[in-house]
Amino acid sequence: MALDLTRLAEEISRDNAVNASAATLINRLADELETLKTDDEALQARIDEMVAGLRANSDALANAVAAGTPVEGTEPPVTNPNSQPDTDGDGTPDAPVVDGDSTRPV
Repeated sequence: MALDLTRLAEEISRDNAVNASAATLINRLADELETLKTDDEALQARIDEMVAGLRANSDALANAVAAGTPVEGTEPPVTNPNSQPDTDGDGTPDAPVVDGDSTRPV
């Protein structure tokens, strides 16, 4: 039976669209807050602080989406779940060691 990833791909696309919409909403809210100018220095400082927080949240969301989104036209790397780790840092996988009923790297 072949593995069908269609539904997963659709969910990822939907999730990316929702995240992009959230970033747009956050930026629009920040834009609206920036239009609230006041002579009250304390209130203006609070508005500026809120705008900066919103921009930071939007940037964090955008970075998270970008980090989890492959570049269009590229495939994510395929890893072998049965490969052994390189714990000694020599660039080659460690040989498995049989210990009782389990196999573990050296």
